[in-house]
Amino acid sequence: MTKLLRTWGQEKTFVQFVLVKTDAYVRNAAWMSSETNLTAVKEKRWDQGPAQYMKSLPVHKQKKMVRKAFRKLEKMKHEPVQQDKNNMESLIQLVISQDLTIRQQIRKMREIDIAIEKNELEVCMGWTESAEENTDKEACYSEQPCDYQLQEYIYTNDGVLQLEEELEQHKQLIQVLTNEIEEEIKSICLKDVDDTEKAAENSEWEYKDDTSVEGLKDELEDSMKKGLAIHMNLLEIQKQLQYNEVIMQSKMRECELLAGQLSTLHIADNVDHLCSLSFKDIKKGSIGQIRLPKTMSKTDVNDTDSDTGISSTHSQDSLSPCLEISAPPI
Repeated sequence: MTKLLRTWGQEKTFVQFVLVKTDAYVRNAAWMSSETNLTAVKEKRWDQGPAQYMKSLPVHKQKKMVRKAFRKLEKMKHEPVQQDKNNMESLIQLVISQDLTIRQQIRKMREIDIAIEKNELEVCMGWTESAEENTDKEACYSEQPCDYQLQEYIYTNDGVLQLEEELEQHKQLIQVLTNEIEEEIKSICLKDVDDTEKAAENSEWEYKDDTSVEGLKDELEDSMKKGLAIHMNLLEIQKQLQYNEVIMQSKMRECELLAGQLSTLHIADNVDHLCSLSFKDIKKGSIGQIRLPKTMSKTDVNDTDSDTGISSTHSQDSLSPCLEISAPPI
C-alpha cells in the first residue's frame, strides 16, 4: 500500500482505498451457461464498486491492470522531468548565445572607443600643432622682422640664380634645335634638286623612277612631320621662357623692395641711436662731428651680414649727411 501511494506522487489526494469482505464475492457455478454468466457479470459491474470489480476479475488480468497502472505512473513521473530538462537546456543555450553576443558587442564597443580616442588625439594634436605654428610665426614676425626678411631675400636670390641658369640652358637648346632644323631643311632642298635633275636626265626610265619618287615622298612627309614636331616643341619652350622671364621680373621687384626695406630699417636704427645721445655730449662737441659710442667698434661699422653679404657701409653712406650735426646756438 505504501509503495502504491509513493508511486502516485502528487496525485495521492485522488487515490482511495476500499475494504471488501471475501464472503461478498460469489463465484459462478459450473453448471451455468456462458450467456447467463455474461449477463450476471454485466449486472454486477454496474452494481459493484471498483474494488469488487477488480476482485471479480481473474488473477492474470488483475496483474496486467496493476502493471499498466504502474507504467502510467512512471510515465507521469518522467514527463515533467523531461519537460523541465528540455526547458533548462533551451534556457542554457539562450543564455550562452546571449552571453556570446554581449561579449562580441562589448569588444566592438571597446574597439570603437579606442578608434574614437585615437581620432580625438590626432585632431587635438593637429589643432595644437597648427596653433603653435601660428604663434611661432606671429612671434617671429613681431620680434624678428629683419631676420625673416633677410632669409626671404636670400631665398629669392637663390631662386633668381636658378632661373637665370635655366634660361641659359633653354636658350642653348633653342639654338641647337634651330640649327638642326636649318640643316634638315637644307638637306631636303638639296635632295629635291637632285631628284629633279635625275628625273630630267633619266626620263626614259620613268617606270624605275616611280619607286624612288614614292620613297622620296615618304621621306619628305616624315621630315615634314619631324619639323612640325620640332616647331611645336620650340613654341612650348618659348612660352616657358616667357613665363620664366615674368617670374624673374617679379622676383627682381621683390628683391628691390626688400633692399629698400633693409636700408630704411638701418636708417631707423641709426637715427634712434643718435637721438639717444644726451645734450651734454652735443655741447662738448660744439661744431665737430658727433662721435660714435664706444660700444660700437670699427668692425661693427664696416661689418657685413653673414647671411646676406650686405655691408653696413651702405647704411652709413645713406646717413652721411645726418651724422654731421652742428651744435645749437648757446
